[in-house]
Amino acid sequence: MGIAENLDARLLRYRNDPAREDAADLAEALLGARRTPEALEVAGSALSESAEKGRLLLVAGQAWLFDGDLIRAQKALLKAARALPQAKEPYRWLGEVLLKRGDPARAVKVLDKALRIDLGYSAAKLLRERAGRLARLAESGDAAPAIPSGPPQAPHAEEATVIRPELSARLAGESQK
Repeated sequence: MGIAENLDARLLRYRNDPAREDAADLAEALLGARRTPEALEVAGSALSESAEKGRLLLVAGQAWLFDGDLIRAQKALLKAARALPQAKEPYRWLGEVLLKRGDPARAVKVLDKALRIDLGYSAAKLLRERAGRLARLAESGDAAPAIPSGPPQAPHAEEATVIRPELSARLAGESQK
């Protein structure tokens, strides 16, 4: 049985009897297979029934991000961070959403929380460096908020943050100094 058939069977099993499948695992697998609508369906239905919502909120936030709905992604990831205060992932993904929404100063604060939890978290380090550069540019008055160009190409692409071409050129110039 192929991966897609396996996911189809698991989804059907979940739809018929949600107790037979772990909703968070299924939603993560669907998201990994780039089946965002189904991941949102599973996460949404489980959230309405589940007492332990943190992991599902994280998956839902990622799914909204990949679907391009940054406002819903931010809302879900904020709730995930509250539900899982010692987990680094909600802060990392929330930092990416804030960057895409053009708020690098807030992204820096959120990514700093992820790094306080795990100093070696490379995805958060990369995003934190980028957010710091963009925040400094915004403070100097040379930058306008970044306009998101849509969802990232891959669900777990660590370098999927979009930077406008003129900011990229300016950042490249700063790094050579």
